[in-house]
Amino acid sequence: METITTNTELKPAFKLLYNEKNITKDISDSYIQITYTDKEHGEADEIAVDIEDTTGKWKDAWYPTKGDSLGFYMGYMGQKLLPCGPFEIDEPHFMPAVISIKGISTSIKKALREKTTKRFKNTTLKKVAQSIAKKHGLTLIGTIKDIKIGTKTQKMQTDLNFLKKLAEAHGYLFKITGNKLVFYSIGTLENVKSVFTVVPEDLADYDLGDKTAQTYSACEVTYFDHKKNKKIKVRVENKSIVKADTLKINAKCSNKDQAITMANAGLKKVSYQVEGTIKFKKGNPKACAGVNFDLKKMGKLNGKYKIVTSTHSITKGGAYETTCEVKKIA
Repeated sequence: METITTNTELKPAFKLLYNEKNITKDISDSYIQITYTDKEHGEADEIAVDIEDTTGKWKDAWYPTKGDSLGFYMGYMGQKLLPCGPFEIDEPHFMPAVISIKGISTSIKKALREKTTKRFKNTTLKKVAQSIAKKHGLTLIGTIKDIKIGTKTQKMQTDLNFLKKLAEAHGYLFKITGNKLVFYSIGTLENVKSVFTVVPEDLADYDLGDKTAQTYSACEVTYFDHKKNKKIKVRVENKSIVKADTLKINAKCSNKDQAITMANAGLKKVSYQVEGTIKFKKGNPKACAGVNFDLKKMGKLNGKYKIVTSTHSITKGGAYETTCEVKKIA
């Protein structure tokens, strides 16, 4: 964490590095907006830096090269700034008198985003995660149940997308941070203590939808058991929800344990009755993807929520906004 010290009133602050050189002062009069998007699971974090370029120097001497690095810190003067990134420049866009520099998290290497085909035989989720981690020089962190998932074929999919879908199907999320591939069970994340409390006075806007009509009280997974030469059906129930439909999934499972795991994961995925977006009146550096918070003074909407995606924007003139995609988890 880094700190900017000042005796003035609380004001938004940021620090921008280009190839590890601090260019904050260089762009202080010309930047239009800097937007950082933080994602909870299986996707690259992103940054977009919009800068006025009336002199054309960003098209010439300062021309951004794909693969150059950006470092970004944000928050408030007098407080520790939140480190975001590092990022790799992916797409510079040039417009009349404006340049928009877009970057993605350097943790998500290009090789992770290249489509490939591979067959995993008699494997487990843990072994697949270990294989992909080793391939990309990552260290696998986290506890993954050693449940057999049989044979899985990755057919012209990126390693990132293939692993994301496989993890979700078995009740896991992951984030690539630095050289670590960090796995979490969804249940473990949701049991983590809330970081802060939100009340209506904190919000500039919100849009929360109650999806009760779309929730399920049970999940049935049907798979074909080749040894028994017949279809097997397993059922998992959510006893906290009554008089709701049953989610039905046809899947390729190697055993009953895997089917039960997939049924629990499927039921969890559709159990979020309230979800939507919230926008804070003032930017909130603590509102990061994966963080839990408590919503209060909102009647039946009250409860514990998790942040799926957070977007932080600092604009010229000092405005700092945070908008989050959220789901109620308790």
